[in-house]
Amino acid sequence: MSLVNTNWLENNLNNVKIIDCSWHMPQTNRNGFEEFKEQHIPNSSFFDLDKNLIKPISSTILNQTALRPAKTGFDLLKTNNELGFYPKSFKEDLKKFKEKLV
Repeated sequence: MSLVNTNWLENNLNNVKIIDCSWHMPQTNRNGFEEFKEQHIPNSSFFDLDKNLIKPISSTILNQTALRPAKTGFDLLKTNNELGFYPKSFKEDLKKFKEKLV
C-alpha cells in the first residue's frame, strides 16, 4: 500500500523526508542497509531498527526466574462485583453454545 504515488513523490522530494526502515527476518539473509546502499530514493535516509531500537541483552538476563505472587490464579471478585460477569466452566459454555446452534 502506498500513501503517495511515485509521480507525487518525484515532484515533492524537496518537501518531504524519506526514511527507509527496511528490516528482514534473519533467515532471509537480507540486509536492509546493504540494499539501501545499492539503491534508494534520492535524499532519503536509512534508520537501522536493529542498531537504533533493539538493545542487546545477555543470556543471563533471560535465565532469571520471574517473581510471582505467593497465591496465583484468577480472582474473579472484581469481575463479579463491578461488571456483573460470572464466568462458567468451559463445559457449561460449550453446552450453551451447542444449544444456540440447534
